[in-house]
Amino acid sequence: MITLLICPGVSAIYFGSHMGIQQSKQTTIPETDAPDAFVSDLDSAYSTFRISLVQLLHSSGIDPRSGSAIAAELSVNRQLAWQLATIAAESACSVGLNALPGSRGIQIFVNACRRHLGEHAAINELQASVVTLERAVRRHAGDRASLGLLTAAWDPKQVENRTETLRRDGYRAQCALLGVQVATQVRGVIYAPSRRNDPATVSMATYQCFTDLIRLRRDRACRLLFVEAPTHDDGSLAMPVEEMTAHMHEKFELDESLSSGGADDIEILVEGARGWVTLRPGLLGRTAASRWVFTGSARYEHPRYRSEADIYNQVGIVTHVPTETVYIDCLMDRSLAEHVDLEHAVEASCFDASTGQPMRPASKGDPAYLFDLEQPTLLSPTELACDASVPALTEIVDQAARRVGCRVDDLVGVRFRTRYVMSPMEFIVSRTLPRRPG
Repeated sequence: MITLLICPGVSAIYFGSHMGIQQSKQTTIPETDAPDAFVSDLDSAYSTFRISLVQLLHSSGIDPRSGSAIAAELSVNRQLAWQLATIAAESACSVGLNALPGSRGIQIFVNACRRHLGEHAAINELQASVVTLERAVRRHAGDRASLGLLTAAWDPKQVENRTETLRRDGYRAQCALLGVQVATQVRGVIYAPSRRNDPATVSMATYQCFTDLIRLRRDRACRLLFVEAPTHDDGSLAMPVEEMTAHMHEKFELDESLSSGGADDIEILVEGARGWVTLRPGLLGRTAASRWVFTGSARYEHPRYRSEADIYNQVGIVTHVPTETVYIDCLMDRSLAEHVDLEHAVEASCFDASTGQPMRPASKGDPAYLFDLEQPTLLSPTELACDASVPALTEIVDQAARRVGCRVDDLVGVRFRTRYVMSPMEFIVSRTLPRRPG
């Protein structure tokens, strides 16, 4: 059986392995020479420019690694000096090009060097290298703005960090358009022993917390959570559509004791096999900032061990509200033997959900794939108790844990973090299922 539960609270997506193999074959990216030409051209031009820059600074008796020395000796502003020192110290083209000054900034530097050094061959070499670099930029990027976009995504392993500034601008624009913003979202999933006493399955609880939610537009509701009914591996529903309303209420129960608003502010909408939790319009601005906490448990129990058809357990977390910081927790009861491998068995990736959900199972071969989240940090009851990101987080987790018969002290897990999340982005937490003992 395959279950697809995708929601902006934490829902499980469980897929069969055969479908994943087929999808991987279909999404193989053909090799071309174009990326190599782009990289080698810019890398060569950047390297020549950097060498010329270092040689010119050495000829001027200035430490190339010191922005303050460059600013003091040449009487240029600190921003320009910092850019030049960054380039001098950075051999990686994709990183150094992000610090490349504009044409006016380079000319200011050249003029300052002439005043400091007089006519010198090193200045002519630098100017020649600038011409070569600008030619490469125009050829491959068109302009400096596009160059920033290209280099931001140059190294797939660094995309999450390198695009954070770009995402911040998009995040702010979306806040104005959608009329709402959230300072912090914490989304968590808890795996616990089967409540049906089935050793081949695990039960799952979830928690969702939105802190400092601010409305920016009048008379506009916002979607907080979303879920689809579970399905079999052939796409047929594993749960009758008639049960969706009860399923939504069980999975996303508002905890009024930990929230600043009440049930009258929340509306659950069900349309066939899909359901939403929406927040009704309210007061605007920071003085009316609110906090919302939901906990619940899924009716469907997920496979515990790997089989011919089942290799992964995947949890999909869709964010519908532009959020400054998102924390994604994956916790497991210590009574499950596989908790010792949880840190190494879990990874998280980000997907664009604006054109639909990722393929089943979600993989980096999906065109919606954006980037991997950074290495997670370990979570234990002590870390949860000391967590400053969300007040009363321990209470929230304990409330969710009790729904599947365990306590917060029984849990261990990992946390992923990312900033400036736009809507709708979907984070897929993939856990490789262990082999059945024996």
